[in-house]
Amino acid sequence: MAGENVDNSFGFLPIDSDGKEHRVEHYAKKTGTAMYKGDPVKRNADGEVELAATGDRLAGVCAGNAAAADDSVMVWDDKDQEYMAQCDATYAAADVGLNAAMTINAADAALGRGKSELLVSSFAITATLPWKITGLKERYENVVGEFAIVKCKMNQHDSSDGTAGI
Repeated sequence: MAGENVDNSFGFLPIDSDGKEHRVEHYAKKTGTAMYKGDPVKRNADGEVELAATGDRLAGVCAGNAAAADDSVMVWDDKDQEYMAQCDATYAAADVGLNAAMTINAADAALGRGKSELLVSSFAITATLPWKITGLKERYENVVGEFAIVKCKMNQHDSSDGTAGI
């Protein structure tokens, strides 16, 4: 199936760049909800992290699995970290520089990974969207089009306001 992407979302995973290690921090977690590697998280009013919703400001991305009863979780929280994520519909090369919301899908508990993805219908220059698209992820089996895997960075982060897309 050359030239076609497979619909198999995996959450948001960090991309290696320039030999820089991915910063991971320990966070207090809202109990009662399981979190999986790749799940976007936000900080709640109590200072704990919990699963983010579609347009939330982000604290980071869950770096490991945490059961519902756990009271802490590891989080990739560097606002400058680049991630890869799958688009939920058709991505075009002209989408680079736009901002995006995310579709929060139920995680795959058996595989221990998040299943959230970028919400193509939200792509816009709006500064308050949580993700900024930086390009197509260079992979042999990845092409511009439906279910493309793209590179992105957190646009709305706890430590900074987002910028408008271009």
